[in-house]
Amino acid sequence: MNRYQNVIFILTFLAIAAVIELIRQKYGIPITILDLILTPATLVIAFFILRYLIQKNYEPDNGNLDNLSLVKRLAVLAGFIILMIPLGAWCAFMGAREPLGYFTGVKGAAHGYTVFIVGMAVLAVGFFGVYKVINHILSNKKE
Repeated sequence: MNRYQNVIFILTFLAIAAVIELIRQKYGIPITILDLILTPATLVIAFFILRYLIQKNYEPDNGNLDNLSLVKRLAVLAGFIILMIPLGAWCAFMGAREPLGYFTGVKGAAHGYTVFIVGMAVLAVGFFGVYKVINHILSNKKE
C-alpha cells in the first residue's frame, strides 16, 4: 500500500470509530469499536480452530514438546493451568454476569458479551493446551 492508501485507511477507520461512538452515546446501543473488532475476530478464529481439530485426518503436532524434559513439560502445563484457565474463566464469568455491562480499561472499552466471548476462547485454548501436554506426557511414558 502506498502512502495515500494508508492515510485513507486511517481516516476511514477513525470515521467509523467516531460514528460508532456517536451512535452509542445518542441511542444507547451497546457497541464499541473493540466490540466490533474482537467479537467477530474471536468467533472466526474459534471456528477455524474447531474446524482444524474436527478434521478426520487430524494428527496432533507436538512441535517443540519432543525436545523438552519432563520438568519443562510440567512447567508448560502449569503455565496453562495457572495463567490461561483462570484468566479465561474470570473473563467468561464477568462477561456472563453483565452481558451489556461496560468494561473500561487503559487501552479501550468493551461490553460484557465481548468479554465473555474472548474469555471462552482463552478458556478453550487453555484446556486444549492442558490436554495436549498431558496427552504428550502420557504417550511418552507408554513408549
